[in-house]
Amino acid sequence: MGSPDAYLAVANMSLMAMLHLDAALAALSRLVHPGGHLAFTITHPCFWPQYWSYSKDWFRYGEENVIEAPFHISLDQSDQFTTTHIHRPLEQYFTTLRNCDFEIIRLIEPMPSPEIESLYPQPWEYPRFLGVLCVRKD
Repeated sequence: MGSPDAYLAVANMSLMAMLHLDAALAALSRLVHPGGHLAFTITHPCFWPQYWSYSKDWFRYGEENVIEAPFHISLDQSDQFTTTHIHRPLEQYFTTLRNCDFEIIRLIEPMPSPEIESLYPQPWEYPRFLGVLCVRKD
């Protein structure tokens, strides 16, 4: 008996933590039935570095960077935890998706509503996250 095919796979805030993006997307491509979908969210590669104030001394947008930093959110800067994520340029995500037989059919850069944004200490100047919907090609 073969493995069951999926019609939808969801990767919520996880692909930017995968050390080997190509292997992760290849595995998802094997799992998702042709015509099925992959939906994922990641920190926005273009704007997350600015939000976290990455240093120009070591950060290069066009390179893959493994980053370990204190975890904090806008309303809690306590830095009790450490987080690791991997910055990749958009081109690397898009090329790897294409190489793994996924086609992007929708891309969103969500911004908070005025009511939600009012809960933050500072207004959002740019999207912090990216949402992508892909279809697995035949």
